[in-house]
Amino acid sequence: MRFLILLLSISCLTLSDVYAKVNLFICGTEGNDLVKLLKANGVEFGLYNNILDAVKKAPRHSGIMVLGSDNSARTAVTDEVYRIAIKKNVL
Repeated sequence: MRFLILLLSISCLTLSDVYAKVNLFICGTEGNDLVKLLKANGVEFGLYNNILDAVKKAPRHSGIMVLGSDNSARTAVTDEVYRIAIKKNVL
């Protein structure tokens, strides 16, 4: 049901309205394929190399995608990062 409501809400917006409301931050590198794809399609986002910086600088209720440099990369998420993310309602 939530998905249907979300889908209907998005369909009522124009594409420019959707992009104007994007509040996306990425923890990754310029060389990441997804970062390249988003840039090529004009999607605005903040790019950070450090997850703590990304969480600190992201506004409330925004989203952060943590991308590894390759499939085997792991990113440590500290308690401090979790505390800040929960306080700011960052997903």
